[in-house]
Amino acid sequence: MTAWDAAYEAERDAAIVWRTRWAVLLCALCLVIACADVALARPASGALRLKFLGAFLALSTAVGLGTALPARHGAPRLLAVMFGVGIILTLDVYSLVIPHGVAITGASLSATVMGLAILVPWGPGLQTVVSVTAVAAYGGLWFFGSGDAPAFFSTVASSAIVAVVGASLFDRYRRASYVQAWQQERLAALAHDLGEQEHPTGVATRL
Repeated sequence: MTAWDAAYEAERDAAIVWRTRWAVLLCALCLVIACADVALARPASGALRLKFLGAFLALSTAVGLGTALPARHGAPRLLAVMFGVGIILTLDVYSLVIPHGVAITGASLSATVMGLAILVPWGPGLQTVVSVTAVAAYGGLWFFGSGDAPAFFSTVASSAIVAVVGASLFDRYRRASYVQAWQQERLAALAHDLGEQEHPTGVATRL
């Protein structure tokens, strides 16, 4: 691994940490809105919904606390993937116990995989893991005999594919931008060092 590769990976891990925190905060905001909806508009089904909202809260809290721990190499990516997969699996189970849940979850899973591809800079590899999980989880609804699953499966699958392609394009652009910025910083540092050399032999040595 070259020097700039190591620097890029470290910078990306740091970006994944605070982007994951953003995702946790967005999830917490959605939980507040969902709780208000349950309390004000749908109190009859509140008990069941609150259980699943509690599961989301537990997941968000665990991931949020995880981002506050000292980061090791690769740990931020694993934490972000766990968060994404946890959201997908919770939504999938939730769809089985609420009216029209399969249709709602199809749209939710599509938004989740697309949102994670845009928000978290983890590259196409980990995005593929999350996308495959979403497709497999939604496809598993067929196993439980849901009649609405086939109608929305193509939407989830298409969103998963687009998310992987988008993550790949984002990663290429981010890597190219980082390399260009890194080279500029190195050239600026070299120019500064050369400017401090008093003798031509010192300049030749630095070059």
